[in-house]
Amino acid sequence: MKNQNIIKKKSGFVNNWVIVAALIIIAVIGGIIYYNYYFKNIAPGFSNKNQTSVNSPIIQEEETVKPESELVIISLSADKKEYNFDELVNVGVLLKLADKKTPGVDVLLKYDPKSLELQKIAGGKLQTSGIVSDSKQILKTDSSSFETFPYLKADILSGSIFFSALAQPMKDVIGEANIASIVFKAVRKGNTKISLVFDKSLNQDTGVFYMGEDILDKAIDFEIIIK
Repeated sequence: MKNQNIIKKKSGFVNNWVIVAALIIIAVIGGIIYYNYYFKNIAPGFSNKNQTSVNSPIIQEEETVKPESELVIISLSADKKEYNFDELVNVGVLLKLADKKTPGVDVLLKYDPKSLELQKIAGGKLQTSGIVSDSKQILKTDSSSFETFPYLKADILSGSIFFSALAQPMKDVIGEANIASIVFKAVRKGNTKISLVFDKSLNQDTGVFYMGEDILDKAIDFEIIIK
């Protein structure tokens, strides 16, 4: 009987020890699982957040703006800002290349045909219907830095002039240059603008070219007052 009690006590101790050992093992496994989860999921995010907000602030790159002296510019100009009714307006198309060079340019110019009447250089009047395609009729090029003007299309009714200018072969234009000038007659009183279309998404616009690339940075329009 005594031996049976001893066996029962030993059996109860063993059972208790097994339960304690099982609890310890479960606790250890749980700790390992939590440790792995913490350092794989929570800790990295917390660490990165602290590094972003304290040690590694986000730096935004500022867009570099060229000074005016470094820009390639085509501009329109005239002798004055105010003109009398029926007076001739001589508009120059000028080029500033900064430190670059070009073998050729395109110019797309828009004006209001109700305020300005395009004049023929060679004498006589242009036809009021149809398209002018001869550059010698409307472009003054005596003082131009460019040699040839292979293409021109002027629509008198809509008030648009597109032309190309090329330098001498193997001789690029540099610095400041005169492209051409165009003569209008002031035919309606009020303010009117002569504009350069500069939009690289278009098939035809104002552009300055070098090695197949359009290097034009800016186009400047001109506004006049007709009294």
